[in-house]
Amino acid sequence: MSYEETQEMAEAGAKVLNAQAVEFAKDKGIAIYARATRRPAARRRSRPADGTVVRKSPPRMPGTVVGVASEKDVIVLQADAKPSDVLALLDERSVAGKQLHVFENRVNMVISRENLHDEPRLRAELNRASAGRRS
Repeated sequence: MSYEETQEMAEAGAKVLNAQAVEFAKDKGIAIYARATRRPAARRRSRPADGTVVRKSPPRMPGTVVGVASEKDVIVLQADAKPSDVLALLDERSVAGKQLHVFENRVNMVISRENLHDEPRLRAELNRASAGRRS
């Protein structure tokens, strides 16, 4: 896998590698050899080729699936407010969104619950921002 693909998977919920560690390896040109650690040691030794190598230009056939990641416990917040106002509000509350979709006057955000500490308060603030836009 490439550094970029690995970072994207980590940010999408894959728990194998930390995105910042991949960024460091990318900056230094270090190849990462990731292997499963839950398998018994005897089986790991018998199959040295198991695992994934993360590097700048991995060999790959066109159309090959690189990986699949998912994350549980995410929420979608919606607001009828200016995207800049919504982003400012998220920044003030130190909430990191996973995805932001803007269509006309509607903003949809996908947020991990682990990054959201006071959901009712944030929802109330988004509702106020939406009401201010409609006035």
